Amino acid sequence: MRCFVPMLLVTAALLPAQELRVTVYDGYAPVEITDGFSKWAKETLHKDVTVKVTIVGNNDEAYNAIRTGSADVCVATSNMLGSERYKLITGKLVQPIDSAPLTNYADLMPSLQKPDFLVADGKQYGVPMNYGPLGLAYNTVTVKAAPTSWKALVESGQPFAVSTDWPEANVAVAGLIAGLPKEKVFDFTALNTPVVKAILTTMAKKSAKKWKGVDDLATLKGLSYSTAWGFAFADLAKAGEPWAFAEPTEGTLGYVDSFVVPTSTSIELKPIALAYIDYTISPAAQAVLARGCGGMSVNSKTKALLTADEAKAAKLDDPTWITAHCITLKPLALRDFNGITKLWEEAQK
Repeated sequence: MRCFVPMLLVTAALLPAQELRVTVYDGYAPVEITDGFSKWAKETLHKDVTVKVTIVGNNDEAYNAIRTGSADVCVATSNMLGSERYKLITGKLVQPIDSAPLTNYADLMPSLQKPDFLVADGKQYGVPMNYGPLGLAYNTVTVKAAPTSWKALVESGQPFAVSTDWPEANVAVAGLIAGLPKEKVFDFTALNTPVVKAILTTMAKKSAKKWKGVDDLATLKGLSYSTAWGFAFADLAKAGEPWAFAEPTEGTLGYVDSFVVPTSTSIELKPIALAYIDYTISPAAQAVLARGCGGMSVNSKTKALLTADEAKAAKLDDPTWITAHCITLKPLALRDFNGITKLWEEAQK
């Protein structure tokens, strides 16, 4: 896998052997990417760069990695950077990123090049590296017809799973099932109703299993429905259970995951961190991610490396998909975050 970022590495060429600490969700740093980057760095920099990967499952765990300085590059979901809870930008926990020298940035989907949740006071603080749905997933073996409503999750009588540690997603789904308009599914006042609470209780108490962080083979196998990011789809298909996303009439939740560089990342190491980010958004690396974790490619040139079916699944034929078809997870005011979290906690009691 080749990716050229000569402008970034003028100072990096002077560095001794380096360890780059990358904190991501499961599936975002496969060996094809980490080993490929190390090989590229050795060929280009004539230095040994080892990528040390730490897996996290939610925003809190990613925040802790940033706050404690234990990551040089970290993943951040679209509802995290501007959140009043984490204060990543206002608390100066992440560094501004100049995207101009990134050789693959110009090939990102136009809607992802300067999204509002990555920009503050004219400065950019992250680089999108993957996006996709938090959708209604169904087992095509046990569910013959694609469901058309989120209600199938809790009303079909068939076994289902939900997340255990993404309360804002669970509560938003309950809001959609309850009939709330899309613009209200992250509004605590609109969600704090007996109807939404009853649906949440069903999701918490009647779910056969719950997945943590990202959906996985062990949790979803044998079930019929689940809320899901789609990370388990490749493994499920290999196990003889192809799953798919429905297109519920109420709408589909969505996310954009981006790389950020913590303030604790040293000046000397930052060029290597940016090179790793640039490498990960290259077409070759994006093709690896599209096949592996089920996300959508952020790089429009990835299409040439995928089959027609893979390109369609990666939404490369629909570059406006995330903005036109999804209710994207967004930063919440502290009151909304705390209230929504409490709704999910109470549903589980």
